[in-house]
Amino acid sequence: MKNKKRSTMICIGLVLAIMLLLSLAGCSKTRMEQKSDGLNIYTLNNGLTILAKEAHDKDSVGVVIGLRSTPDSQIIDDKIMPGLNSMMMDILLEDLKDVEAYEDPYLTGIGFETKSKDFGKRLYQVFSVFQKPLPDENITKIKNLYSAYSQVPKAPISLFLEDIMKALYPDNILGVPTDYSALAKIRDEKLKEYKKSSFVTRNMVVSVVGNFDTETLLNNLKVLTKNFSRGKADPEQKISERSLMDPLTAFEKRQEPYKRVIHKNVTAPMVFVGYVIPREDNKDDAELFKLKIAEYLLINKLQFELREKGLSYSPSADFQLYPKNAEFTVLVQTSRGNAEEVERIILADIDKAKRKGIEELGSLKIIKAEILMSSDNYWDESLNNFNEYVVGLNMSTQERASLVENMTSDEVRNAFQMLGEPVIVELE
Repeated sequence: MKNKKRSTMICIGLVLAIMLLLSLAGCSKTRMEQKSDGLNIYTLNNGLTILAKEAHDKDSVGVVIGLRSTPDSQIIDDKIMPGLNSMMMDILLEDLKDVEAYEDPYLTGIGFETKSKDFGKRLYQVFSVFQKPLPDENITKIKNLYSAYSQVPKAPISLFLEDIMKALYPDNILGVPTDYSALAKIRDEKLKEYKKSSFVTRNMVVSVVGNFDTETLLNNLKVLTKNFSRGKADPEQKISERSLMDPLTAFEKRQEPYKRVIHKNVTAPMVFVGYVIPREDNKDDAELFKLKIAEYLLINKLQFELREKGLSYSPSADFQLYPKNAEFTVLVQTSRGNAEEVERIILADIDKAKRKGIEELGSLKIIKAEILMSSDNYWDESLNNFNEYVVGLNMSTQERASLVENMTSDEVRNAFQMLGEPVIVELE
């Protein structure tokens, strides 16, 4: 009897040992990559990517949950459907409150900030909505809304923005305006199928910054995504027939300038000057980041010039990096009769910078200080981490600060020389 009991105990011990080994094997499949600035990147066994950075100086958590890419999502019945991502998010938002939606080809998802004690509950709410099929009543509501949109004449500013995108991205889905009438006619089952194929774990990224415990987060996400589809092995797999209609395709530098003037007799004319820069595989992140610094220097120069001449008090410039391209843009609001003069000044400054760089580098100290300044907005930081991961910008805060500190006028000139010919759109 004693030997039988001993044998039973040995069997139980073996079973427990096997269970432990299986558990450890499962845990080992959560891969981790340690980045600078306290950010760690985890990949679960189901392909879900988590960007986690603990910060315990205040009692909140910033969260962004989105799709890594949406290469197949723009196609319904073999037709290109711009605005489909926005429609899906509008339908989902009917059941998601107190969140901000991101609705473009490079980031489709939601973001929010919450108290640490409510973090787990909010994650559960969001993933529950993402997992279930799109509700019929929500689809009907958004379809009716889009049908109504299609009947409303477009405002001048909408036409202006549409023309900018058409000019920047000819023959590309990014330049195709949203057709609300067509979206309102999509069959419900196709919308549900699209949503189901988009929200798969291999294609989803969760970015979290704030006061939370990483181990608890990973365990919660394993449970919350256990019934999600894993999806394709390659979330960026292209559809060959789409060619330039794929928003993630490569871009070419513009060889000829483009200009369009929209005459709508507006009281505050707008001037846009923009460039699309191909993100070549052999172009490192440091070279691209120099364009961001160049943009900052240019807007400082333009603000002084345009204000001094009374042409504008709120010029803005922006540099955005995407998976296959970058955008360098300048937007100025002016008064009637001054659009051409504003355009001339912008182009003259950029042309001079291409030839000689920008000598006034005093503002570089301000740029460096802003880079090194730690953000107390966890939501913004989680969004930045998401964007930089998706576009593949691999530079630490210290690397960026060092690049700014050592920037020369010649390097500014070289950065501006990456720009091709401009796209100019004016609304007056």
